[in-house]
Amino acid sequence: MPPRTILVFDVDGTLTAARQVISPEMRQFLLDTRKRVPLAVVGGSDLNKITEQLAKDRNTLLSMFDYTFSENGLLGYKGTDPYPIQYLENDFDVIHFFGDKTSPGGNDHEIFADTRTIGHTVSGPEDTKLQVLSVLENYENFV
Repeated sequence: MPPRTILVFDVDGTLTAARQVISPEMRQFLLDTRKRVPLAVVGGSDLNKITEQLAKDRNTLLSMFDYTFSENGLLGYKGTDPYPIQYLENDFDVIHFFGDKTSPGGNDHEIFADTRTIGHTVSGPEDTKLQVLSVLENYENFV
């Protein structure tokens, strides 16, 4: 991957089926992907709800991702330290965002359409995996 690249994910409809818990396969996929590139998650819910969907407890959630943002980015963490989402662009040159509701009016549209991100519209967790693999493959072929 080029230096200073991060993959950012919505929760519902992207990493999980809507309001469901993450599958063991997706969890492992994220852990494997994180060995290659930093990861962030952005959810519209509070941190407790995101934790219920993605991890067994808050510490596990915060250790699964390099950055965790809840309440549409109002609350953020870099590891376990508080971190404002607007500083993400200072740490990364390339920000890929994966979300399912990316059309105008969708809850993912704002970050998807932001000029600082490369937006990817996904149709569910399996499509998310395929698109992430494609992004990783394209970068590896580039280097």
